[in-house]
Amino acid sequence: MSRLRQSLLLAAVLAALVGGVAWIFLMRVSGGEMCPAYSSLRADALGSRVLHDALQEIPGVTVARDFRPVARWRDLGRSVVIISGAEWQQWESIPENKLKALNKAAADGARIVITFQASELANDVDGRSSEEKAIDEKNKNAEEKRKQAAKKKKSAPGRREIASKKISEEWGVTFKRQFLFDKKAPLAASDDAVLSAPVGLGWRSDLYFSLPKESPWKTLYTRSVLPVLIEKKVGTGSLVMMAESYPLSNEALQNDRATQLFAWMLGDYRRVIFVESELGVLEENGVGSLARRYGLGGALAVLLLLAVLYGWRRLVEFVPRNLEERAANEIALAHEPTAGMTSLLRRSIKPKQLLAACVEEWRKSKLKGGRLRPADERLDGAWSENNTADQKNLSTAYNALVKARQPR
Repeated sequence: MSRLRQSLLLAAVLAALVGGVAWIFLMRVSGGEMCPAYSSLRADALGSRVLHDALQEIPGVTVARDFRPVARWRDLGRSVVIISGAEWQQWESIPENKLKALNKAAADGARIVITFQASELANDVDGRSSEEKAIDEKNKNAEEKRKQAAKKKKSAPGRREIASKKISEEWGVTFKRQFLFDKKAPLAASDDAVLSAPVGLGWRSDLYFSLPKESPWKTLYTRSVLPVLIEKKVGTGSLVMMAESYPLSNEALQNDRATQLFAWMLGDYRRVIFVESELGVLEENGVGSLARRYGLGGALAVLLLLAVLYGWRRLVEFVPRNLEERAANEIALAHEPTAGMTSLLRRSIKPKQLLAACVEEWRKSKLKGGRLRPADERLDGAWSENNTADQKNLSTAYNALVKARQPR
């Protein structure tokens, strides 16, 4: 197999391998399996892509995703902002700039909906033994130390530390958990709620919200008399907190659809924003994102094509080198220092006259020096004996001349 065919076969195998890996990667990315739970990019049971796509089908409703950190929100206006799948432990104390952005967005007319991941207790908290409590306390302390170490590691030297605020002090909401033996306990709407409780909605979380007596928060849903869905008016908007994210998931929309809950969330708003940054899906400001933003995909493709052509040029010669010429079986000239002289002799002297011309030039050079040496005399005599015009005897004459030059 020639070198060209081997190169083409190798290129085809590599292209097939890269194409297969890219296809598998795109399949996983398109399905959202690489995204966190309750992400609007995820299409399996744990995601919320069905809700995102369903809202897009409503005439007059605009749906978008926001990959910016909450602290960088600007001019959200009248829109429903959904933060799904949040971890309640991380919301007990949040950065001051994040809290300020949430309050400002709500005051400007947005409805901020924050749903938390299900938090289930393994057993009745009050019925645990002292050993189980000690183990839980030990695990909790280890988790706190790990979080503090990770926080110190992430903080860059010289960067100003952003102060944190407690939700219990700023919003008057405390996260608590209570074990419920009946995991299928139905939700109940409060007396002043504007919507009825969804029938048969699955609710697995033991998390609930503890509110003071004089609280601006209004309880919408309760579970075993404990608030699990609350709302607070802020300016022209509101803050909504729900102790379970399951109703927003793709699985719930297939099996336990809470239509009235979604209708109340949307209300008269015509813009819905799914916040992905709180799930760890952040906007990147690298070279790739800038190229996509400014439409430089074509330029990058041209550069890639030029790189491939350069590699191909270095690997394969477009004009193959012929070692033998078809005419007269002559050896093709290589690019050597004597190539010009060889070509000149080949055009000026016929092959049958080459040896005679060499001997004649040798005689001229020796006669200039005067008397011939014995070896030179032997070579001259050998040439006189073997001088012939027959091209077939040139090799015999050349061998005789070489033998005459050898010392005796």
